[in-house]
Amino acid sequence: CDFGQPEVEYLGHVFDEVGMKPSLSKVSAITTWPVPETTAELRSFLGLAGYYRKFIDNYSVRERPLRELLAACKRLDGKDDVGRVKELWSEQHAATFLELKTALARLPYLMYPDFERPFQIFTDASDYAIGGVLEQDGRPLGYFSRSLTGPQLNWPTYEKEAYALLKTLEFFRHFILGYPLEVVMYTDHRPLTWLSKASSPK
Repeated sequence: CDFGQPEVEYLGHVFDEVGMKPSLSKVSAITTWPVPETTAELRSFLGLAGYYRKFIDNYSVRERPLRELLAACKRLDGKDDVGRVKELWSEQHAATFLELKTALARLPYLMYPDFERPFQIFTDASDYAIGGVLEQDGRPLGYFSRSLTGPQLNWPTYEKEAYALLKTLEFFRHFILGYPLEVVMYTDHRPLTWLSKASSPK
């Protein structure tokens, strides 16, 4: 056991006195990953990259083309058509693959929370995903994103935006529950401003 170290590596993350970042060895494994040719290779890549999704804004939006590719490789019996990834691989998939690699190659950094300063939460929704970021003074503490599925895809915009706000608050609840200062929430959807005046529990 070592004490007084400037940084510590643990579970694929490097922690120092002010924040954390992905482990360089894990980032290297992602950035040198060869173009996947089978469903197993693609699923493994997405699994490793997804482990660091909290470092990447709008991760669910960014990875979507590769997730759709995996879905397209399912046979009618629900099993994988193993070699179909190589057959269906397109320029869009290559661009997405490179984008995820590049996002992590920048060694994104997340700060530790300062519970004596206000939090800011920014949320957004697209046609098929929601996301948010918890910040303090413009510095990210973590990113959240999730794909919309089933009936959620048909929700009106204001419901998707409200859902993004709800799920982002739930995701970061371990930071904000019992937090003594204000949490300022930002959304780019004007109709949601009625929430600040609503008296109904719903």
